[in-house]
Amino acid sequence: MDSLTLRAGTGCAVVSADGGRVVELRPAHDVPNVLWHGTGAAIAGGDRMWPAPEVEHFYDDDGWRCPPEIDPGSWTLSGTADGQAELRQRAADAGFRRTVTPIEDLPVTSPVPWSGYRTTDVLETDRAWSAWHLVVVPAPARVFVGAWREPVDYYAPRPDEIEGWMDVRDEPPRWKIGFPAPEDGRVLLAALDGADPGGLVVVFASADPGGTYVDVPPHGGPATAVQVYSSGGQGFCELEHHAPVESRTATSAVVGAWGTRGERLELLEALVESRPSVP
Repeated sequence: MDSLTLRAGTGCAVVSADGGRVVELRPAHDVPNVLWHGTGAAIAGGDRMWPAPEVEHFYDDDGWRCPPEIDPGSWTLSGTADGQAELRQRAADAGFRRTVTPIEDLPVTSPVPWSGYRTTDVLETDRAWSAWHLVVVPAPARVFVGAWREPVDYYAPRPDEIEGWMDVRDEPPRWKIGFPAPEDGRVLLAALDGADPGGLVVVFASADPGGTYVDVPPHGGPATAVQVYSSGGQGFCELEHHAPVESRTATSAVVGAWGTRGERLELLEALVESRPSVP
């Protein structure tokens, strides 16, 4: 099985064995994919799982690179009787396991088209590694981080921030910042597409504030559970979170919506106020 379409809300999500990804999230059949689709083998988009820490798996003497055995890897995809997709591979002496399940309902009421899914990412290893969940969305965009506190610079310069919002421009420089797990363990990240009408992608995740996180900045510093990345001119940004090494399991829900800027902001404000956990 090469791909599987999961229907939820007014749209669908497409799960692919190529890279173990959710490659499409469409709030309705007649609107664009709200995930970034990538530019071929060199830079792939979608919703993916990698292993952390990044400095151990993705850096060598020549700088950053993605080992092909990790991504695209050699994933297998199967569907289950209860409507979920199961993805598996073995790479870097670890087992990678993903389940993707369609979401039945939004935690708030909204008139805009939407679709979504729940993911559970598990890294099976005895090493001090953890599952790393990345959702890749188009840039330019405005990115929102709920429960903003104590940002950590991964790649400088740090962007300007106003009440949790940051502008992601499709131009240099690239940047990445990280955050500790929120005190209540509820992560909310969002990206508002610059087009109008356009897309909104929201990630709800669970991050244990008492857990041990291992993904540190490449030049040193504290490890963080939540991160936001801007590619600095390559057309995308990323909403990311990590599992603690105690469980090596990252749980999240991803929702994509489509509408005018005002409609999308209204939906996001309702979601922030409802403080949803992973459904």
